[in-house]
Amino acid sequence: MSVLKTSTYPRGPHWQLEQSTIVQVVQPNGRLRDCYVGELSHGDEYYIPDLRNVPRPAEVLLAWLENNRIEIDYTFDMDGDKAIELTREDDRAPLVSYPFGKGALSEAINFCMDLMERKG
Repeated sequence: MSVLKTSTYPRGPHWQLEQSTIVQVVQPNGRLRDCYVGELSHGDEYYIPDLRNVPRPAEVLLAWLENNRIEIDYTFDMDGDKAIELTREDDRAPLVSYPFGKGALSEAINFCMDLMERKG
């Protein structure tokens, strides 16, 4: 038997989702009821069916860059391969150096966001 990982609003990963995304709210009787993210109220216990497959919207990625004062730079190695580096404005050590390619910027941002979430 597996246990559902729930969160209590306003905490948890709901902010990664668009307001029109359906999540499930735990009712007092323990049953789940579908609900839009935009309908969550303070204290609601909710479950996101499969967060791993839900991409973060672009506005969430951009807000994270802005709120954490992240700078984007492009570097080249000795072979001329291009990479994206994300660094904090106040710390010149790169958070990540990610191989350049289609979708690389969003992948690099998501990677850093995931790491920060795990650290709590």
